[in-house]
Amino acid sequence: MNLGELRTVNQSLNIYQEVYIIGLQIVLICNINNNIIGGGLFMYVSMLNAKRKHQKQTGVDQKQNIKQRSNSAKQKENEVAHTSQIGYH
Repeated sequence: MNLGELRTVNQSLNIYQEVYIIGLQIVLICNINNNIIGGGLFMYVSMLNAKRKHQKQTGVDQKQNIKQRSNSAKQKENEVAHTSQIGYH
């Protein structure tokens, strides 16, 4: 990467950072002024965060359930194999 490209990247990052900060300021102003949106934006963002956390947790729970079922099936297979071996002796 040459110096010109580096400057362009830095300028882009600075612009993005300014836009992000302005966006945060607008959100804060809207939340402070309850007459504009009645706190709805804050509740909406909170709901999205809760939904995202729930989806992550649900995904973890599903993976654990699949693992437990797999282990349970293997254990049953081992028990059946062991029982059948006992029967042949």
